[in-house]
Amino acid sequence: MSRYISKSLWLLTFSVVICCLIYPLALWAIGQTLFPFEANGSMLTGPDGKPVGSRLIAQPFTKDEYFQPRPSAASYDGSASASSALAASNYMLRNRVAQADYVADQLLLRQSQLQFQKSMAQVRVDVKNAVIGLQQARARYETAVATRSLGQQTLEAEQNRFRFGESTIATVVQAQRDLAADQSAEVQSMANYTHAKINFDQSVGRTLSVNNVSMEEAMSGHVSRESILPATLPTPPPAPVPGEKK
Repeated sequence: MSRYISKSLWLLTFSVVICCLIYPLALWAIGQTLFPFEANGSMLTGPDGKPVGSRLIAQPFTKDEYFQPRPSAASYDGSASASSALAASNYMLRNRVAQADYVADQLLLRQSQLQFQKSMAQVRVDVKNAVIGLQQARARYETAVATRSLGQQTLEAEQNRFRFGESTIATVVQAQRDLAADQSAEVQSMANYTHAKINFDQSVGRTLSVNNVSMEEAMSGHVSRESILPATLPTPPPAPVPGEKK
């Protein structure tokens, strides 16, 4: 038992000598030999050779060639002890919190303004595209109407020639097919023009007014205008029974 105690005491003594004597003395010797200025506190001396301060401690500078020093709660007095932490009831801390909230609100306002400008630019682009699409659809519809009218005139001319024996059935049938194709193109162009007009009304925000829809009537549940739908719809004919003779 005494052998273990003696070994522990020797280990404790060895650790104290190494950590508390040899190691600090070695660091002090290295610092005084290689870095004497930094090891002695980086002290600055005045014209008379006396220390006036340390490079590592903030000092007040008033000349233009110096940067602004870090703030000091003890008026840059190295011998004083003070704290720069502010209590929750300190008016300076509340002022800083208010300033931070003001800056955050300014950033949110700026983001909202940028988002509004982006939305306005997108609305302008949508309206411009809707106007161009409406103009193009209108031009296509007018072209389709003119083409259908020309096809109808061509068919009538071929029918008249056929009556006088100057045309054939195949030519008349071909003219009828061309007229049917022109009529189909006219219907399609009319549908495209209607869709373009709906898109334009939606872009300028007048869909409800064009279709005579009132939000007041929708909210109240009462429509003052008469419906264009008939009061009673026609009854469809009954479906035929399989196997029953007509």
